[in-house]
Amino acid sequence: MTQKSIDFRELLEKLLPLESLPPASRLEVQDALHSGAAAPLERAALLALRELERLGALRRLPVLDNGSGPALRYENRRSFDLITIQLPRAPQIEGMQAHPRALLPAQAEARLDRVAALLSLHVAVVFAPPGEARPGLF
Repeated sequence: MTQKSIDFRELLEKLLPLESLPPASRLEVQDALHSGAAAPLERAALLALRELERLGALRRLPVLDNGSGPALRYENRRSFDLITIQLPRAPQIEGMQAHPRALLPAQAEARLDRVAALLSLHVAVVFAPPGEARPGLF
């Protein structure tokens, strides 16, 4: 299997099956390609990957972490090409680690027990007397 590093422009232009996208999503990709700026190209590529996964044109593989940060992996159902997008390691601030939304599967579910745990954290911060919110979180 050969590996080739490409940028988001080349991913959008040559590798993704954009014909499977709905017209509105294709228009957004075309706008990003015409702009040529890095941020719109990256955003359009990640949105296209998520939409193609939702439509079944791409199959998402488990996230891989090789030490330099998480990597999103997709398999093209037609050509069996593997697409790997290396993401930067999430910042860790005061013991809390952020997880990019891109790491979540397209149809990720938020179970009630997880939401309840998050709400209890919110209550501990918002309704605690001044200076006591932080110990309440621990």
